[in-house]
Amino acid sequence: MQHDFASWKVQKLVKDPEELQKCQQLIQREYSTLKLIHTYYASIAPYPYMNVDVGFKFITDFQIMDKNLTQEVVTPTYTDSQVTSKKIPGTQDGHLLRFQFIEWLVRLANGKYKEPKRVSLHSDALRMFLDKDITPRSQ
Repeated sequence: MQHDFASWKVQKLVKDPEELQKCQQLIQREYSTLKLIHTYYASIAPYPYMNVDVGFKFITDFQIMDKNLTQEVVTPTYTDSQVTSKKIPGTQDGHLLRFQFIEWLVRLANGKYKEPKRVSLHSDALRMFLDKDITPRSQ
C-alpha cells in the first residue's frame, strides 16, 4: 500500500496535507477490496494492467456513471491517472497498474461528487464514492 501512495499523483490533486491523509486513510480502509477489484479486472486484460476497455467494463459493471459522471468526465480521469510524472518500472501507456487504478478512483470520486459541488472536500467525495458506488457493488 505504501508503494501505491508513493507512486500515485493524488498529492497534485489534493494539495492540503490533512485532506490527502484522510484520502489515504479511506483507501487504507478499503484497500483489500480495491486490490481484489483491480486484480479481477486486470486478469481480463494483459495482467497486471487494466486497459481502457477493461476500465470501462469496470465503470459499467459498477454502474458508476450518472448525470454528473459522464463519459466526458471519465475519459480524462483515466488518461490523467495513467500518465506518470516519472517513469515507474512496469508502467505502460494506456494501462493502469494498481496504484494508477486507485488514483483513478480518487479522480472519479471528485468528478462525481466534488466537481458538481455535492460535497466540498476531496475526502468527502472519496468517502461517498467508496460507500455508495464501490463497496455495495463489490459484495
